Amino acid sequence: YRFPWAATAPEGRWRFVVDSTDDLGRASQAERQFSVNLTLGSLAVPRSVRRGRTARASFALTRAATVRGAVLTASGAVVRGLGARNLPAGTRAITWNGRTAYGSRVRAGRYQLRVTAQNDVGTVSLVAPFTVRR
Repeated sequence: YRFPWAATAPEGRWRFVVDSTDDLGRASQAERQFSVNLTLGSLAVPRSVRRGRTARASFALTRAATVRGAVLTASGAVVRGLGARNLPAGTRAITWNGRTAYGSRVRAGRYQLRVTAQNDVGTVSLVAPFTVRR
């Protein structure tokens, strides 16, 4: 069964519990943990970047967080980690020099940028696609 639910819960960690009883009187329960975390938003990545050039993406933090970036292939394999930085709230940026973890320039093609923010509310990530062109 599906039912609409507008997530109006305040930020934090939560449990979603469903109790049910079937037509024969048998009871069952399902439980899932989830979090509401609005720390990270507005990830803006250029549509394309010229091979060998530096790419710059921006994002917004509503509160301080440890931020990590990663460049991924279109299928999700990590090409390069962009390190962790402790950043205050506000509009922030992350850059990538167009190189792999081993220092070689990436090939032209489709990639993704993943930005992850972690703080006392929890961990949240945003992913955006981009293209490296010749």
